Amino acid sequence: MNGVEKNTFSYSDFYIRRILRIFPSLIAVLLFCLLIGWLALLPEEFALLGKYISGGHFSLIIL
Repeated sequence: MNGVEKNTFSYSDFYIRRILRIFPSLIAVLLFCLLIGWLALLPEEFALLGKYISGGHFSLIIL
C-alpha cells in the first residue's frame, strides 16, 4: 500500500523520493554532455554548453 491508501501521504516525502530518483540520472546526463562537448565542440560552443549545463544545475536547486 502507498501513503494515499494508508492516509499518511506527505508532500515532503514525495519530493524527497522524487529527488532521489531523478537527480542521479540528471547529473549523469549533464556530466556526459560536458564530456562529449569537451571532445567535439569548439571553444565558443563549449562555453555556451557550460551555460546550458549551469542552467540545468539551477533546475536542481529550484526543486
